[in-house]
Amino acid sequence: MKFECLKCGGCCKDEKTVVTLTHRDIIRLAEITRLGEKELVKKVLVFYQVNEKLEKLLAFPPIETYRGKAILGLRKRDDGSCIFLQNNLCSIYPARPMTCRTFPFTFSIQDGWIKYGIVTRARDICPGLGKGKEIDEDQLAEIGWKAITELKKYSKITALWKRVTQSGVPAIPELLIKLILQSKSGEEVTMAH
Repeated sequence: MKFECLKCGGCCKDEKTVVTLTHRDIIRLAEITRLGEKELVKKVLVFYQVNEKLEKLLAFPPIETYRGKAILGLRKRDDGSCIFLQNNLCSIYPARPMTCRTFPFTFSIQDGWIKYGIVTRARDICPGLGKGKEIDEDQLAEIGWKAITELKKYSKITALWKRVTQSGVPAIPELLIKLILQSKSGEEVTMAH
């Protein structure tokens, strides 16, 4: 398989693509934008509501909010493009979300082996597929392991969040973001109140 990013911005302009976020993504975004939790929620993050049918298709676990289940994503402009896209380039490239780091690939673990595939919409929006050098499978596996590990840690945080919200803590998204940012690493989030 061949792939080369042509810096066309197609993936960043696709109105149907949702850039889902993990705890590490939120920390990276807070550091690069220098925004606190309230500003992040207001200016950068979006909570996309999900129904049961959509939830079954998601790789990212939803969180509980006061409006129901949702996934965290990057805000988009009215034309569907990412708010961080400038002149077809990512203005936060060093801190870009994991979804962006792994595009156009998807990763999963099957029988103890890492498997990769192509994002369904990638063939429609990414002219870099089939171009450039052959993909180094070791490098792809390394990226995949990082993504899967990050997603597993985020899944633990969302499971903890779900337990806490069921025990009577208000399901305010800003509170989850605050807890993630206060953890610094985002890996040892505690929900004490």
